[in-house]
Amino acid sequence: MHLGIVTDEVNMDFERAIELCTMWGVKRFEIRQAWGKRFPNFDIDELNEIKEIRDNYGIEITSVSPGIFKTTLSSENLDYHKTSLLQNSLAMAEELEVKKIIIFGIQRSPDDTEEDITRVIDILGEATLKAKSRGFQLLVENEPGWWADTSKNTYKVLDSLRDTGLKLNWDPGNLFNAGEEDYKKGYELLKEFIGHVHVKDVKKTDNENIYVPVGQGDIDWAGQLRDLKADGYSENIIVETHLSPKEESSKISVEYVKKIIG
Repeated sequence: MHLGIVTDEVNMDFERAIELCTMWGVKRFEIRQAWGKRFPNFDIDELNEIKEIRDNYGIEITSVSPGIFKTTLSSENLDYHKTSLLQNSLAMAEELEVKKIIIFGIQRSPDDTEEDITRVIDILGEATLKAKSRGFQLLVENEPGWWADTSKNTYKVLDSLRDTGLKLNWDPGNLFNAGEEDYKKGYELLKEFIGHVHVKDVKKTDNENIYVPVGQGDIDWAGQLRDLKADGYSENIIVETHLSPKEESSKISVEYVKKIIG
């Protein structure tokens, strides 16, 4: 397993994030946002700056998260996600020599019916095949409020699309927030599809679930990381704290994960 981090969880300034993380021994990175913009909305100068920083620091950009399908079936933005956002993301990922692109399972809305799962599967499958034809791997992230939220619903999507090669960006923190506080059953159901992992920790309070540094919450991250290792998972473990102060929280979380995975 290889430890990495989402750059904007450390600092929105891309070079500051890379500088700090390399000092902590982290050399792998996921790009979601930088300089207040979300991938792939960088201009040519910003793209070239990312490349220059990557080369100067000797790091690897392992994945990108453009927010594809962070929209509803009834939204007028859906076509943009299916076409321009997907195509622009593939083009910029190709420029950065990144093969893994995180997508989402389309947000549920009050207008949806259970039969709409067929549309969701068709849309995700079409996008996955388009990406695959150009040498990219799409990974759907489980997230509460989306069609891929609980382990059961996420399995339904992935099982229906296994022939397309769609994989899972496994996020036990999101699973916790979807009501499954013990990762084990969901993990056992979904582990065959896992191609990427996000690490954030959650603590349940009387009023709400709050994010805390990894290792300080209610998720058994030690157990989850050991299970992944025992099952032969050899891909990336990406810290995504969702927490401020960003730099301090990220450092604590990185140190915890490093102790577990070695």
